[in-house]
Order: sequence, then structure tokens, then C-alpha cells
Amino acid sequence: MSDYEHTSVPENERRSLWSVTSVWVGYVFLLASMIAGAGLAAKMPLSTVILVTLVANTFLAILASIMSMISYKTGYTFALLSRFSFGLYGSKIPSILYALIQMGWYTIQSALYGHLIAVAFDLDPMGEGIAMFSSAIIMGIFGIVGIKALEILSFVSIPAMVFICIGTVMRSADDAGGWSVLFNMVPESSIGFFPAVSIVIGTWVFGAATTVSDFNRYASSRGDAIKGSILGLLVVNTFVVLCGAVVGTAAGDPDMVNVLMGMGLIVPAFVLLTTNLWTTNGANIYSVGLTLSNVFNSVSRKKIMIVIVAITAFFTLFKPYELGAIFGILITAGIIVPPLAGIIISDYYIIHHGNYPDINKYQFKNINYNAIISWVCASVTVYVIDWGIQALNALVVSFLVYTFLMKISRYQVITTVEEHV
Repeated sequence: MSDYEHTSVPENERRSLWSVTSVWVGYVFLLASMIAGAGLAAKMPLSTVILVTLVANTFLAILASIMSMISYKTGYTFALLSRFSFGLYGSKIPSILYALIQMGWYTIQSALYGHLIAVAFDLDPMGEGIAMFSSAIIMGIFGIVGIKALEILSFVSIPAMVFICIGTVMRSADDAGGWSVLFNMVPESSIGFFPAVSIVIGTWVFGAATTVSDFNRYASSRGDAIKGSILGLLVVNTFVVLCGAVVGTAAGDPDMVNVLMGMGLIVPAFVLLTTNLWTTNGANIYSVGLTLSNVFNSVSRKKIMIVIVAITAFFTLFKPYELGAIFGILITAGIIVPPLAGIIISDYYIIHHGNYPDINKYQFKNINYNAIISWVCASVTVYVIDWGIQALNALVVSFLVYTFLMKISRYQVITTVEEHV
């Protein structure tokens, strides 16, 4: 089945709300969000963590909804959407950077899963290497097969993750002495409200600004695209972050898998770890394949994915989970990704008045330097000025700069085939 990496998803291939949302929700269900919640709970009261989480995920849900409406209307991947603003060759720049970040994240999670298997079964270094390498290969198979395989994986995984998380939270609350004890605990250290909001936004701004387009382009209606975004972030990500906050507060450990093992629940811990990492990582590598299809136009998505899965499997052998690479990836993503969404939103709603034409009927200029300048300006601004919510600042700066430059230059990125000739 085609995954329409070079064209719009046709109407007869659009999917139900549950089919689209299941992949997105499975992608959002991530242990890193739980750890972020536990980290916040160690620095502020649980009631404040709830408010912080709701504010942050409201922003993420709004951003994801806007990007989802664009992808639903056009049927295009994030990479194809960027072509309208960055140009034919210009769009390859954000595509490559996006793919590298996602590949790094995929490699880290595959290595982490293999490492935990090695710890659980007391494997020697060679056994650990085989476990990490195999994890990257097997997870990659779901991404290679495509959206249908990710749907099936999410159908199976989501109920298990929800029930295990709820059970762990209830058990942790009881062990701590009840909910009133948890809400009355006073943290030993503190963190400001906006820095805390930025932490929660940082866990999923990458997905909300970019990856969501690759999934919600399959939505059968605008309403489904919006509902899926809200369910994935305002509901599910809030649930995941707060689960981590409660468990971290009650058990003193931000890692829910460790808490389950400490309770003697080895099988639930393994199930949670497996379903959690596999749904996210399968979606990660699927999105990388779609994005690099914009870079290597003449190569099929599956061939591209076979190569990148092999590359990431090789790099798991360097044990990236030991290098602190995750922090570098999150910091980089928080700086360079939000501006991309601001540029695309401006280009679609302001420059093109909410209507992108058929990509096959137009030619694209090679590079739109207005987009490059806007991207650099926004990234540098949030890097230099550490104030407020950086993701929001980056998005607003890129939106305003791009709109201004396009209006005064009157530059046209697309032309008809006849005009191009």
C-alpha cells in the first residue's frame, strides 16, 4: 500500500477518527513525559503540576490542531508542506535536520530498550549489543510496513499502557498514604511556573509542530483532525505527565518501569516498556522515511527506510543512552523545530490564504531565502534570549518575520508549469 509520501492522500484513503488517533496517541505515550512529570513534582506541589501540565498541553494541542488542519486540507506530509514555503531544494534543509533528530531519538530508544533487556536477563556485552541492534531492526519493521502496521501496533498497545499506568498510580497513591498526603507534600526545591511549562512543552513540541502532519493527513474530516490532536496532547499527554508526577511523588522514583519492578510486577513492567517504546519508535522511523522521501525523490520510501534502520541499528552499538545524547536532541529540537511551524502556518494562512494548490500542477522555485532567514532569526532569538516560553517565542518570531519578508518582497515560491517553462 502506498503511503503517499510524494502526493496528497486521496479521499478514498482517508481513515476513521480512531484509526488516525490511535497512531498519534501511541506516539505520544512516552516514558520521557512521565519522567518530566516526576521531575516537576520534585520541585512544586502536585496541584501546581496539574495546572502547569494543562497550560502546556493546551498550547501543544492548539499548535498540533493548526498543523493538523493544514495537513488534513492538503493531504501532504510535513516535508511536502515545507516545500511551499522553503522551495524545492530549500525544503530539503529542514527535512534533513528533522530526519537527523528523529533518527537520533530512534537510536537512543532502541539502544535503551536493548540495554534494559540485557539488564533484565543479565546478558554480557556481546548479548547487549545483539539486543540493541535487534531492537532497532524489529521496531523498524513496523515503520517500513507503514501506517497500517502502526495502527495495529497501537490498537494492541494503548489499552495495556492505560491500564498499567492507572494501576501503578493507584498502587503508588495507596502506598504513600492516600491522595491527601500526596497533595500536601512540600517539595524541597522549587522551579518557576513558566520554566516548568517550557519543560512540558519541550517533551512534545517536536511532534506537535511537525510529526502530527504525517499522521493526521489521513483524517476524514477537519473535526477528526482537531479531535485527534486534542485527544493526543491535552488528554493523553496530560495523563502521562501526571502519572509520572504522582508515581514520582509517591515512590520517589521518576521511572514507572522501576517502580513496577520494585513492586514485584516484572511482567507489567516489561509490557509497559515494550508497548511504550515500540509505538513511539515505530512512528518515529515511519516519519523519517516520509521526510527523506522529499530529499531523495527518486528512491522509494521503503528502500530509504531499510537503509536508515540499518544505520540506526549500527549506531545503537555505541550505547548512546550513556552519552547524554537525549538532552542534546531535546535542546536542539526546542530551538530549531517551532520556527518551522510558524513559517508553514504563516505561509498557508497568510500568504496562500488557506489554500495550497495541487503539488503536481505547479513548479517550485529552488530556494526561498525569506524562509531560511526567518528560521535563523527565530532560532537565534530563542537561543540568545532565555525568557518566557521559548517554543512559543520561536513560533511567533518566525511567523512575524516570514510574513513581513514575504509581504514586502512579494516573492512567489510556486509557478504554473507553463510559467516555469
